[in-house]
This record gives sequence, structure tokens and C-alpha cells, in this order.
Amino acid sequence: MLLEPFPQSDAQNGLPSAFGHYEKLLDLASDCLFAWDGDGRIVYWNQAAERCYGWSKAESQGQLLQTLLNPQWPLLLSEIQAVCLEQDRWSGRVLQRHRGGTPIWVETTLSVGRADESGPTFLQCDRIESGLAAAPSTPAPQQSATELEILFKVIPVCLAIAQDPLCQQIRINPAFAQMLAVDHSANISLTPANREERPLYQVLRQGEVIAVDQLPLRRAATEGIEVRDAEINIRRQDGKIFSLFGYAAPVRNAQGEITGAVSAFLDVTSLKQAEADLKAALAKNRLILESITDAFVALDPDWRYTYINKAAAQRLRRSPQQLLGQSLWQTFPGLAQTPLGQALQQAVKDQKAIALRNALSAVAKLG
Repeated sequence: MLLEPFPQSDAQNGLPSAFGHYEKLLDLASDCLFAWDGDGRIVYWNQAAERCYGWSKAESQGQLLQTLLNPQWPLLLSEIQAVCLEQDRWSGRVLQRHRGGTPIWVETTLSVGRADESGPTFLQCDRIESGLAAAPSTPAPQQSATELEILFKVIPVCLAIAQDPLCQQIRINPAFAQMLAVDHSANISLTPANREERPLYQVLRQGEVIAVDQLPLRRAATEGIEVRDAEINIRRQDGKIFSLFGYAAPVRNAQGEITGAVSAFLDVTSLKQAEADLKAALAKNRLILESITDAFVALDPDWRYTYINKAAAQRLRRSPQQLLGQSLWQTFPGLAQTPLGQALQQAVKDQKAIALRNALSAVAKLG
């Protein structure tokens, strides 16, 4: 299991609330999942971590990672954190200790879950390599299979598993089945061994049907590659279209041979619609601003032009292309020291609206 950063919406609501939402799901995992803040203090601890390291959730909260597990990192922790902040993820072999002092080697994946004024929060996933772990109540392979089956059924992400290298048999979870309006036991392969079982849906990209050999799951299985950041559309039999964003990867056996592939896709239909609505609204607003005779200028926090309508460009005696992205103060040297420039700066500082007469004409004279 790889520990991925939480979506921005969860991060904005705070890490504890995000983990609270997924706590039951994370507790099903056999990997140790926990998180620590910029000071190295534990803010989340799942049940697998309790079993592996001997510390309960309540005991771990607020404790220093260094005190709790005494991790022996292969690099300076600051270097590892820098890699996470730059590349979103770091993986490596780490020696940690059980509560009783027994050393435990783990394969660790570290990623950044949140970064704000209080600093970054790091999400850590430990897979036990050797050492102490509480004996499971059922054999490990059976328990892992049960956990994965539960996750497959309850996770609200569209999951698909190709059970052969040619993707002739593809199993989906209930979330994907609901989207396709089919039974979750259905084979959704577009190239099934029995052509009569072929489902009635299409996979599109930019309005065009994607060739079967270019489908993310098929590419993962036949080319043996990870397909990241895949954007596709699903058109159901009833004509309804869904937008999906996700990932596919090959599945290999112990000999390294590809036996199938897996994919996970998020339904981003609502997000895409919101983006389209926003673009339409912005286009409408731009049309209105371009048609009015009043001058209109927009600046970012660094006083760079982000928008200028025709009326404003005429009064400033510049084309929009000459001004966009440029600093107001550099475009019109000396403006910052004038009463007008000082009034503008004070208005921004005080977060107050002010009314000025012939302001743009006065600015133009400085250029």
C-alpha cells in the first residue's frame, strides 16, 4: 500500500478531520499508517501501527516520532523531508524499534499530507520486512485477502482488476458498477473472450473513442508500464458521460511475469462541470468588461497586471499585451512616490475601497 497525500479539500479542513473520515478504512490496512507534524509529533496512528510497534493510538498522540520509534534513517531526516517536499514522496529501508526494544526493519514510504502556516505534515506507510509483530488471528495471507476484499467493496473510488494479460476478464467494484449502471459481478472487458458479453459503454478522450490498445488498463497489462494521471470519459449506454482521472499499473507474479493489471479512477465529473461553468462565467464577465466604456484594470498582490480592458489600455496608452504580467511600478516609474501611488498602496494595506478621479490619465502621464 502506498500512502498518498489527501486531496486539497481534506487538507484545508485539517489533517485530523481527514483521518477521522477515513479512519475505519485505514484501520483495515495491514501496513502501518501514521502521520507526524513538522515538529515530529504523532497526529495519527492506525491499528496496524498499534500491533507492530506496541503503542496504542491514545499513547502515540502528541509523542515525538524519535522517542516512540527511534527511527534510523538512511539519510539525514532533513534531506528526506526535502525530497518529499520536492518530489511528493520518498521511499527507503528504515530501522525502527518496538516498544519493548526489538528492532524492526521496514520498507517506508513517506509523503507530504499538508503544508500550511504551521508547517508540513508527513504521512508514513511502513511495511514490515522482519522483526516483531503481533500474531494475527488468522493466517496472514488469508487476513490480507480479506482486508483487500473489504477495501475493494467499500472504497468510493472506481476500481478495476484485469485478471489476465489480455484484459479479457475485468472485475470492478460496486462504485464502478454503479457508474456504469451494471451489476458489480459483470465482466466489463471491451474485448471479452465471449463477444456476446461485450458491455455497452465507450471510453473517450476529447470526444473521440479511445482505441482498445490505448486504454490505461490495457496499456498497463500489455506494455508493463504504470499509466499515471490518465484522463478519460465514460459514455454509458443511456448516453450519460462521466469524467474520470486516475492510474493503472501491471500485476506481476513471483517470476515477474505480467498476469493482469489494476486501475483506480476518481469520478471528477462534478469538478469538470464546475470548471466549465467557471470558464463560461469568466468569458461572460470578460465580454461585459470589454464592452463597457469604463476603464477596468486588475492587479495581483505583487501589483502585476492580470487583466486590462480596452478602455483602460487606451487611457494608459499601452496595449494589453504590453502590460499583462508587468509590474505597475516598473511600467510607470516614479508612480509609487506620487500621492496617487501612495494612496493606492495605503488602500491595499488598509483593505479599503477608495475613489480617485482621472487616476489612469495621471498614471499615463508618468509613462
